[in-house]
Amino acid sequence: MVSSNRVDITATAAALRHEERNATAVTIEELTKASAPDNPKWSASMSQALAAGGIVIQVDGSRSEADWPSIAWQLLAYVVITAAEVLVSITCLEFSYTQAPPAMKSFVMSLYLLSVAAGNTLTALVLSLIHI
Repeated sequence: MVSSNRVDITATAAALRHEERNATAVTIEELTKASAPDNPKWSASMSQALAAGGIVIQVDGSRSEADWPSIAWQLLAYVVITAAEVLVSITCLEFSYTQAPPAMKSFVMSLYLLSVAAGNTLTALVLSLIHI
């Protein structure tokens, strides 16, 4: 759509500002100031900014808006992850407690909790590398 000049860039930026998606509007306005629409890199950058904004106003005045996924999908994922974590935790704790000799029960439980801590640390490290 961008390379075929079917997008009204100014109207799209105004619509994004109206929807309070200001960061995307600023990106589009900065790309417009660069004024290199024949450059494929410019076209790709503009397409990426339009996709991030989720709204496109075409030259004929029609409006195309992205369908955002429902929050119910995220809730469903949390329910499944929580159920899995509860089932795995109970199984691991029960197995380690029943199979460990009496003098080693605390040590075996601490190893299980250490593995959980290692997983949480790995998650924190990965998230620190991702700049959201």
